[in-house]
Amino acid sequence: MSRTSFLKYCQLAYLSTPAQERSLYRQMAKKQPTRILEIGLGVGVRSLRMFDIARRYCDAKQIVYTGIDPFESRQSESPSLSMKDAYKLLRQQGVKVKLVPGATLAAMTMTANSLANTDLIVIDAEVSHADLEKAWRYFPRMMHENSLILRQMSDQQSLRFQELSLADVQLLIDESADRAVKAA
Repeated sequence: MSRTSFLKYCQLAYLSTPAQERSLYRQMAKKQPTRILEIGLGVGVRSLRMFDIARRYCDAKQIVYTGIDPFESRQSESPSLSMKDAYKLLRQQGVKVKLVPGATLAAMTMTANSLANTDLIVIDAEVSHADLEKAWRYFPRMMHENSLILRQMSDQQSLRFQELSLADVQLLIDESADRAVKAA
């Protein structure tokens, strides 16, 4: 590990903005993921920073990244990238990149089986609770016992990452099933 990469890590993990993403970078240093899924890319800055952290522990060619985002069909006013621009930006880093356009549930339905053994799943705050509620059942297919989900949550004007394990996901699936049974 070179001094430059250590300095870059320290800058991202302790000084970068937005400040709420610092915990993500510190978690990545602990887990050292090589298989990453990001749901909601925004403008791709967080993705590039995650690549920087992941490359501290392995060669860029070993990193497998999947990004799920509505891209051009995004309905919100939030800044975003087109799929073509996102692919161009992310591929420059030497990482194996797969981008899946569409709503969370539809994209998860198509890709969950091909994402087995994902180490890190990052979910952006832009992803709605309703979309996730229906998609949680696909997460166990992608995870292993040490997989980590970091879900960005909005708390009264600030954002933070909520850490979820495979057991937490199973509870969310059970709660969703219970609500579906009561509604029927």
